[in-house]
Amino acid sequence: MRFESAAAKIPGSDEWWMARLSKKIGDDLRTVSLLDDWMDGKPPLPYPDKLTPAFHRLQQLARLNLAELIVAAMLHRMQPLACRTSVDQDSDGDDVVRDVWENSSAQDAFAQAMEWMLVARRGALMVGRSDPSDPDSPVRITAEHPSQYAWEPDPANPGLALAALKIYRDDPNDRDVAVLYRPDRIRVAYHQGPTMLPKRNAPAWRIMPTVWELEDEAYENTLGEVPVYEMENRRGLGEFERHLPTLERINHTVLQRMVLIAMQAFRQRALKGAPRHDKDGQEIDYDKIFEADPGSMWVLPAAVEMWESGQADFTPVLSSIKDDMIALAAASMTPLHMIHPAASEGSAEGAATQREAVIFKIESTSRRADTAIRRATSAALRLSGHSERAGVEKLKIVWANPRRSSLTERAESARGAKEAGVPFELRMEKFAELTPAEVAEAKRQRKTELLEQAVLAPTMTADASSAGGTDE
Repeated sequence: MRFESAAAKIPGSDEWWMARLSKKIGDDLRTVSLLDDWMDGKPPLPYPDKLTPAFHRLQQLARLNLAELIVAAMLHRMQPLACRTSVDQDSDGDDVVRDVWENSSAQDAFAQAMEWMLVARRGALMVGRSDPSDPDSPVRITAEHPSQYAWEPDPANPGLALAALKIYRDDPNDRDVAVLYRPDRIRVAYHQGPTMLPKRNAPAWRIMPTVWELEDEAYENTLGEVPVYEMENRRGLGEFERHLPTLERINHTVLQRMVLIAMQAFRQRALKGAPRHDKDGQEIDYDKIFEADPGSMWVLPAAVEMWESGQADFTPVLSSIKDDMIALAAASMTPLHMIHPAASEGSAEGAATQREAVIFKIESTSRRADTAIRRATSAALRLSGHSERAGVEKLKIVWANPRRSSLTERAESARGAKEAGVPFELRMEKFAELTPAEVAEAKRQRKTELLEQAVLAPTMTADASSAGGTDE
């Protein structure tokens, strides 16, 4: 049926939710596009109006992508490895959850959603079947970019939504698609023909009634909740968004350095004591006389001196770039050696202090993502027929240790924990920093070693006694 304007004005109707949520997508699109550009190493040019080809290219070459390093310092250390449930609390997590994750490509979705959270303020996980009309189709967990979804949080139940909207382009069928998720149903709307989805940097966008077709039939939402689970970054800002002025200043200084270097390739020259006119009173054109050619020979009168400008000192410019990088690392709590490699020459204590700052930030951000991952896992378990494991409050995500200690540090830590009487499994997980799968393998090998020792002990004792008797 036709998407009518009148229906879009009735609060609580499906049309009203589509209009409201599509407007939220359009309102955030400009900021999301800007942050994506910074992450891709394509920030706005400092002088967009001066677009001569040479200077345009020079501005492009001056862009230094430090935003990606700020995100990478956190993202690569945020890895959900396993999930424990009330049914299976082994160190390597619940095997059923592992199968659900693998079959739904969940860990790829987790990584992608967390990256979008760090870059573009927020990301979301969506759970559903590959074919909503087929209750036996495979369960999928997908990551959603903020330019393609919006949701309305439930104030009475944090972490859940009253409604959510996903938009995308279906090129094979030449149409735009909008999917509305509500706790009890799923509705789909189409726009046939050339796309009307929002463009990058669009000033505003929303679904326009009368040009969209809303399907009469609604799909049943068997979960009883909106299957979209958002993870929002701290204070609702991208990880490098607060530091954009510093990033712009660094890029601008790099550009000025490149301009100075380009200008220094053409030294200024001057003549001292040279006449302005010849004997006939005509002005002398010295540009023609002193041809800038490697094979030319210049003859100067005895009283004339040649002056040439010297090279500028770039040390202050380079120092200012380094100082800005140090300030950026401190403000963003990013290890300095990732932004400025020369900083790796510092003391071990200084490096450990820098690592602590980013670890604390990672742990805080992981807690923000943890709720969305647990809720998405719970929904996937219910759709897969494992409701007995799906209690959100009983799910525990096992995260990789963000510290990433060296092998020597891990060995020393595990040795000290053993001397202190820490149980084997906890020692392997917390101090040796093994992954859940590695802990399970270590337990298996330890059982084998203890069994071998128990079998071989009587034989070794008998052999020792025999050797003692022979000596006597």
